[in-house]
Amino acid sequence: MKVLAIIAEYNPMHNGHIYQINEAKKAINPDFCIAIMSGNFTQRGEPALLSKWERASIAVSCGLDLILELPAAFACNNSEYFAKGSVEILNRLGVITHLVFGSESGNLDELQALSTLLVNEDSQISAKIKEFSKNGISHFEARKNALQEIVGEKYANLMLNSNDILAIEYLRQLKLTNSSITPFTIKREGSSFNSSTVSSSNFLSATAIRTLLKSENKTRSIKDIENHVPASTFSAISTLSFEYLSQIDERYFTALGAIILNNESALPSIFSVTEGIENRICHYFSQSASLSELKESLYSKRYAKSRINRILSHILLGLTKENMAQLTENDLYYARILAFNKSARFLLREIKKNKAEDLPLITNLSKEASSPALQNNPLLMFDIKAGNIYSLLCGNRLYGGSDFVNSPKMH
Repeated sequence: MKVLAIIAEYNPMHNGHIYQINEAKKAINPDFCIAIMSGNFTQRGEPALLSKWERASIAVSCGLDLILELPAAFACNNSEYFAKGSVEILNRLGVITHLVFGSESGNLDELQALSTLLVNEDSQISAKIKEFSKNGISHFEARKNALQEIVGEKYANLMLNSNDILAIEYLRQLKLTNSSITPFTIKREGSSFNSSTVSSSNFLSATAIRTLLKSENKTRSIKDIENHVPASTFSAISTLSFEYLSQIDERYFTALGAIILNNESALPSIFSVTEGIENRICHYFSQSASLSELKESLYSKRYAKSRINRILSHILLGLTKENMAQLTENDLYYARILAFNKSARFLLREIKKNKAEDLPLITNLSKEASSPALQNNPLLMFDIKAGNIYSLLCGNRLYGGSDFVNSPKMH
């Protein structure tokens, strides 16, 4: 039995994602195709446009058999932790044969070679990154410079693009875990991952779609999006008004402000808060009138947008250094089902048969949260908290405790 896995966010699902799914199916010819997907907070450190339940349901309607949730502590984190959480869960399912991911280079051999170098030369590269970071440049630039010096420009250039970076980290985690999963990459088509530009291409990046949705000219933005997303995505995002999306940012800023003002001394304990960035956050918060204004004040050569976004999300969610150590050092993983189709019932039976003890499978949280395998599980407790905070940001559109009342949708 061949089971293909994709690690994704689908924020939102667009034509490029469907292209990847279809190309992967052509190449692998799997019996099943699953995705492990970020929940309500994404790797960029932002609340998702649509809830995890909505996005999972759309993904199944677009050709996937089963959607599992990547726990929030890993989902809203840097590429290393994002990949680590995803690969650990995929390994423990015991049925995954292939992992497919997009990349700008499309060259698996080169990506594999660099991932091997990163595994073998990890301590040397880390030392060089620290050395270059002293010059006040970003971690991204420091890593690129370190790689250029140690492994040469050819491989260092692979670290310039978002999808290549994630691809290398997936491959690195597969090696570190001695995984039996076979990797396969598909060259990314259309707009780049970070592009916010609208093009005539059939492929528009998720970043560009989100940017258009937040445009005040909603009529034009919706028209620009329609041809770039499946009907199920278009139907869901058409309901997201500019006012609604603006209110999410306003609530985020208010909640963040309450945390900063009440717990300023606790900010250094937050997982991604380092190098005194908490002082800049407190300083610029007092001078900012909105979330976007605060972020713009904090962005710098040293602190890229994605890094600042993640830092703020970690403050909002209360993800501390102690939390992260506990979540990664202990065996707390589980597989939470968000959506599936009828044919996936056989696959779920195989997963339960193979990995019932190693990896708890969650279908109904209200019934299973008190089970011995999940009771007081801090990784799960953090997920529930993240879900409640997401509900708070969404106002009346969702309600608190949604993790306990929603159940996987079968298509």
